[in-house]
Amino acid sequence: MGKLRDVIKKADNTGELTAEIKEALNLLFELASEKAKTFETQIDNNLRTAGTRENPTFPVAMKLASHQEIRITTEKKINDGITSEIGEALGQ
Repeated sequence: MGKLRDVIKKADNTGELTAEIKEALNLLFELASEKAKTFETQIDNNLRTAGTRENPTFPVAMKLASHQEIRITTEKKINDGITSEIGEALGQ
């Protein structure tokens, strides 16, 4: 992630943009984490109530495992090389 940090620092010498980007990324990560927890809770609730009148789906005997993954996507394609640099940094 050092490459991403260098790109951000090049874009903003004052540090204000860097602070705003960090805050926005932290907020987005927290939002994504909470949404993942809420989704898992909903799934667990649906599994628990399966086969009842309120949820007439096929019942499951037990939950064997759980996995949460948060992915980031963009609406627009970035052509300035940031995405490849991020990929390389994450690969290392």
